[in-house]
Amino acid sequence: ISGSQCSNISHMRITGTGEITPGKGTQQGLSFDVYSLIGFPVSAPGLFSLVGSITRAHDQQGWGIHLIVAISKANAALSSIISMYLDSSQYSYGDNAYFSESLGYLSDGDLVFVGIGPSGSGNADKSTISFQISAGIPNPD
Repeated sequence: ISGSQCSNISHMRITGTGEITPGKGTQQGLSFDVYSLIGFPVSAPGLFSLVGSITRAHDQQGWGIHLIVAISKANAALSSIISMYLDSSQYSYGDNAYFSESLGYLSDGDLVFVGIGPSGSGNADKSTISFQISAGIPNPD
């Protein structure tokens, strides 16, 4: 990535404490939203689930963020498992959104991606995410 493309990702960030910030979005003149993604390879086959929460960031324009969870299987297109928009009409600054989803049967070498996009605008949309990928299916709480 070079030149003007660098400014589209300049404030993307993922930290070990769960802070995640996407890149710029369509409301900032791009033809696409820039997502921050974390990828995890599956090392043993089996049934897997994902449980977690995300704290909605302060967003000056109220665009919010777009949480995604997707699976990449060998020789197949990326498939979305979770697609959740967190905006000011549903979540106030600091509110938590919870998610729990079966990821189904995964094979050795499959990839699980978790990330957020700017949902149009990447201004002031730093969020905090916490999740766990486990063998088995999620407990219905």
